[in-house]
Amino acid sequence: MLKALELVGFKSFADKTRFEFHEGITVVVGPNGSGKSNVVDSIKWVLGSQSAKSLRGSEMTDVIFNGSGSRSPLNMAEVTLVLDNRDGNYGGERLGREVAITRRVYRSGEGEYLINGSACRRRDIRDLLAGTGIGTEAYSIIEQGKVDALLQASPRDRRAIFEEAAGISRFRAKRQDAARRLARVEQNLLRLSDIVDEVESRLRSIRMQAGKAQRYREGVKRLKELRTEIGIADWFRLSERIDNVAGELGNFQTDDTARREWMEEADNQLPKLAESLANAQAAYDACDEQVTTLRERIASCQATLNGFDGRKQDLEANLKSLEEQRRAAEATPATDGADRDSLAAKLEVAESDYDENSRVLADTSQRLHEQTTLVERLEIQAQDIAERHAATENRRNLMSQKLESNIDRQQAQKEQVARLIAELADLREQLEKLNQEIEELTTKHSGAEHESNSSEAELSQSRDRLAASQRRLDEVRREHQRAESELVACKHRIELIGEIDRQQQATSQQVREFVSQTFGIRPQLVADVLHVDVDTAPIIEAALGALAEYVLVPSSVNLLDHAGELPPGARMMRLDWRSPPAAIDQLDLSDEPGVWGRADQFVDSEAPYQPLIRRLLGRTWLVDSLATAHRLSGMETGLNFVTADGDVVGADGTIVAGLRDEARTSLTRRQNIEQLRAQAVELKTDVDQLAKQQRELEATITSIQQQSSDAFENNRQAIQHLAATRERLAVLQTQREVNVKRAAEAGSFVESQAAQTESLDQEIERTRAAIVTLEEQCARLATLREDFSARLDEASRVRKELVEKENQQQLELAKLGSKVEMLRTSLQHATERRATSEVLEELSKHAETLQTRLQNLGGERERLEAELAELNTQLQELLPQRELHQVKRKEISEQRDELNKKLQAARRQIDESQARRSQLEVTLAKLEHQRQALVDRLQEDYEIDLPTVAAQAPAERPAIDRKQIETEINQIRDGLHRIGAVNVDALEELEEIESRFESISAQYNDLSQAKASLERLMSKLNSESRQLFLSTVETVRGHFKELFRRLFGGGEADILLEDAEGDDALECGVEIRACPPGKDTRTISLLSGGEKTMTCVALLLAMFRSKPSPFCILDEVDAALDEANIGRFVGVLSDFLSSTQFVVVSHSKKTMTGADTIYGVTMQESGISKQVSVRFDDVTDDGFIKPTAKPAASDRKAA
Repeated sequence: MLKALELVGFKSFADKTRFEFHEGITVVVGPNGSGKSNVVDSIKWVLGSQSAKSLRGSEMTDVIFNGSGSRSPLNMAEVTLVLDNRDGNYGGERLGREVAITRRVYRSGEGEYLINGSACRRRDIRDLLAGTGIGTEAYSIIEQGKVDALLQASPRDRRAIFEEAAGISRFRAKRQDAARRLARVEQNLLRLSDIVDEVESRLRSIRMQAGKAQRYREGVKRLKELRTEIGIADWFRLSERIDNVAGELGNFQTDDTARREWMEEADNQLPKLAESLANAQAAYDACDEQVTTLRERIASCQATLNGFDGRKQDLEANLKSLEEQRRAAEATPATDGADRDSLAAKLEVAESDYDENSRVLADTSQRLHEQTTLVERLEIQAQDIAERHAATENRRNLMSQKLESNIDRQQAQKEQVARLIAELADLREQLEKLNQEIEELTTKHSGAEHESNSSEAELSQSRDRLAASQRRLDEVRREHQRAESELVACKHRIELIGEIDRQQQATSQQVREFVSQTFGIRPQLVADVLHVDVDTAPIIEAALGALAEYVLVPSSVNLLDHAGELPPGARMMRLDWRSPPAAIDQLDLSDEPGVWGRADQFVDSEAPYQPLIRRLLGRTWLVDSLATAHRLSGMETGLNFVTADGDVVGADGTIVAGLRDEARTSLTRRQNIEQLRAQAVELKTDVDQLAKQQRELEATITSIQQQSSDAFENNRQAIQHLAATRERLAVLQTQREVNVKRAAEAGSFVESQAAQTESLDQEIERTRAAIVTLEEQCARLATLREDFSARLDEASRVRKELVEKENQQQLELAKLGSKVEMLRTSLQHATERRATSEVLEELSKHAETLQTRLQNLGGERERLEAELAELNTQLQELLPQRELHQVKRKEISEQRDELNKKLQAARRQIDESQARRSQLEVTLAKLEHQRQALVDRLQEDYEIDLPTVAAQAPAERPAIDRKQIETEINQIRDGLHRIGAVNVDALEELEEIESRFESISAQYNDLSQAKASLERLMSKLNSESRQLFLSTVETVRGHFKELFRRLFGGGEADILLEDAEGDDALECGVEIRACPPGKDTRTISLLSGGEKTMTCVALLLAMFRSKPSPFCILDEVDAALDEANIGRFVGVLSDFLSSTQFVVVSHSKKTMTGADTIYGVTMQESGISKQVSVRFDDVTDDGFIKPTAKPAASDRKAA
């Protein structure tokens, strides 16, 4: 049952539109041009229609909505058809209760099919619906034009509808496929039979050659194994020696690298040691300078302390004198005037002395200050000169050390250069000997190479001739096989076309036999009297159609007298028939683009048949393409058109696709047979010639193989001699290259050493000049330092004298001051005659002042003694440090000397290692060359990768008997030489031919079995199809008679099978007989339009009754019926509602009254179809829609 139809962008249905279909009759109504028929087109399209013309378009993309005044075009059209699958009629339960079939097409031309949303093929949809009566070519969709086409179709074309009703349409496709497969199988069997014979003959010949090739291959294989075994042993022996030499060389390289790294590090340490030595020397000098300074300061402090002792004694003496004066004052009475004068004179003399001494003391202090400043300035200058002298001395020491290092390097370089020069002389002498030996070997190598090239050229020529002969033999064999295959195919083609021709002419032959026996004349077919080119024959055949097989009968034959005796299905044509002239016969389309000409102009015939040709082909024109035919048919000229591809466009609008198989055209079959027979004769001649060439080439190849064997042996010996010479030459060249390399390296090293020596000499000269300059600077600085030291000593001595003098003068001045004070006091006492107690009191105060000064002097002494002790302590600390610097300086000097000795020893070891490395490199190069030569020989001879094979060998290998293996190798080589010429490809060819023979034999058996299976399958399909077809036709026949009488109210109708008494009912046509009441019509074409419609409806409903289809689409089939017939039509449809669902597109109100559901299609918007629906169950008695119905239709009144 059809449940729903959903359209999106299909033709005028721009918006998504869904039609729900219920049980009963659904009528689709609407004004003309509203899109009603688009609903039917959508159903045909979704079911797989491939004809754009049947969908009223020129191409498939025309079904996409193309826009309107208010809408833009869409890029896709989609239609979905939903079927009720509760009964499992469509694919069983695996597809569910509903089956949705969808088809889409895009503006780009791409399209797709879907079943329940899954992509599928069109064939899958056809297989799904096969046998259900649903399909584009079945009876479930009936359009207005299809009614007439069904009745006007030929009996054979009409049979397809009955096959669909019988459910055998799917069997016909399988039967046709099986027939094609059977034809291919028969053709392949014929070809395989000939190929098997040819391969079997070749197999016997090649087996003889394969035995000889097998012995040769076994010998070559054993020789390969033995040579590989020796090669592996030699590989491991050479590899072991190479590893040992490489390991020793690597050890030397490692040791040399380590030594060079150590020497580089030592060379970097020497400047550091020199710098450390200079720093140690500077530290020692600075420490010694500090010791000298401390000793000077200690001496100065000691001298100051000695001066403090004298001043203390003076202060104590003054204090003692005051004490005596105090005692004398206590004992002495007041003095008189003479005493005062005497005291005044003494006081004047004492003050004069005190002033003089003060002036002298000030002068001495000033000189002492200046001398102290001078000493300090000289000390600073002396220290600066000492630092400069120490720095210059350090630089001189560094330069001296650098000079010693450069001299050592210079000596080492001279020794190494002398040794390299001697080695270079030896290498040159060896090179001269090697060059002489290489020249001799080169001459020998040229001779061996010439000999090898000659043998190689001879072998190459033999191989080229053998390869060319073999290729030619292969080509001849292929051509021979191809010619035989073509010959077999040609014979089979002749038989096949002959069989087809016999089958196609079976009916015509019966008619010709009847005419010949009855009237005593020998009739001809229409095709027999036409003479057409081979290229034009298919087009003329398409134009004639079935008429080409009609039998021509002359006017003297009266067929009416023997009408009952005519064979069933007889097709005859009166030769004297004349069609009445018409205006279309005068039309000339020759000037139209794409027109080739009128069909009768391309056919030649004898004069009596010219009117016949004009009658048959005078209204048919040949054009270049279907587009041209379609354009011209639209001009309504009433003419037929045939394209270059054989497509026929009829005057009635029918289109018949052209046949693509030439074997099915009667006009070309005979010509093809003649051409194929001529081709078969030529192919037979080619096969015989190619067989002869094949035998000659096989004899030539045998001779060439013998020559190739001799050339191969000569070439092998020449190659061995050449290889030995080349190996020795390569060894010598390698040794020469090594010596040249060593000589170049030695020469380059000597040159570099000479440049380095020259640079080193310059560096030594520059260093010596710098040392001389530094020594001169050191001498000048030493002299200047001595001068400043003398000046500093002198200044220090003068300062010391001035200090002592200042101390003495201060002491004397203190004495004079005391004396002046005493005299002043005595004079004052004498003058003022003061009491003795006052004088004593003043003396006591003065004594206290002296006592205080004495205490201060003691404190100053203690400070100087503490400073002296601190200086002595610092001096004791500096003396061990100076000793340590002296020891460190000595250690660094010893380290530098030891490092220089080690450097010289390392250089000697590197020189010795370099000589040994050169010897090892030569040995290593020789060993590697020998091993590579071994690898190259095995690779060249047997394509064996020796390193890979050796890597796969076991770690523990047994010892080999080399002498025994070499003896066996020589024996095998002699045996191979005695075998002679060998076809080395015979074994592979034997395997190939045996495999091919087995394969084609198996194929032959398989094809024989397949043929038998296909024949059984076709027999079974024919038997079942025949039984179903006949039973269905009989059933439909009874229903058709009943329904015809019911629809017409009487009359007679019948269904007849053409040639029903023949052997195959499946190939007979179906004839429809209809006679409405009150009429005596013999052909359906004489019925009126309404009668044709009623007859077609009766036939279709008879088929529905025999095999109901789930639904039936009727597109305006009632257009030609009057009201009474429409009533009968609707009544008959109502009888089928229990098994079939009807969808009717109609304008008839009478038809609408029988509908259960009405869909209206209108165009509210220009160019856009809209759906309006209503069910009569939802309509009230007064004509309005019930409130429970859909809101969208609530205000619409039923029609």
